Amino acid sequence: MSSAGNAAPRLNSLLETEDLDRLTRPPWTAPGEVAAALRALADPSDLDRQGPYHRVLYALGNDHAGTYFPVAVPAVAALGETLRSGSPIARLRALDVLLDLVGSFCPEPCYAEIETVVGPRPLNEVLRETANAIRVDVEHRRRNPECDEEAMLAGELLGLIDE
Repeated sequence: MSSAGNAAPRLNSLLETEDLDRLTRPPWTAPGEVAAALRALADPSDLDRQGPYHRVLYALGNDHAGTYFPVAVPAVAALGETLRSGSPIARLRALDVLLDLVGSFCPEPCYAEIETVVGPRPLNEVLRETANAIRVDVEHRRRNPECDEEAMLAGELLGLIDE
């Protein structure tokens, strides 16, 4: 079985162990929608690139305003799993979402800081650290791309993580 064939079980396992509904999400995001959007993004049978991309960004924040809520932090780990073992289209969609979250989006104003085990911390720093934790997967996509666009997007994301 190819690595893309293993993506759904691994992603489902990750999403089941992380209670995304307990984290602050946008008021328009129904319980279960973050996990459903991340699963849809990883679905290799859906060749639409933009629909699943926008669905994830709206589940995590406000796509038009370029903001995200605290639930975006564990979503980055799920996107890392999609980079690790997803199909080519799923990896491109995951890279698109990560580029926005790390590069141009910012925390929703009332969630600029979140409580962590070491006390209050800026949400954008926590998200960037989580993105850095999947760095090896991003580097792998840059060095072993399915297409030139994948290498380019992964390279851009590495640059943003390093800023």
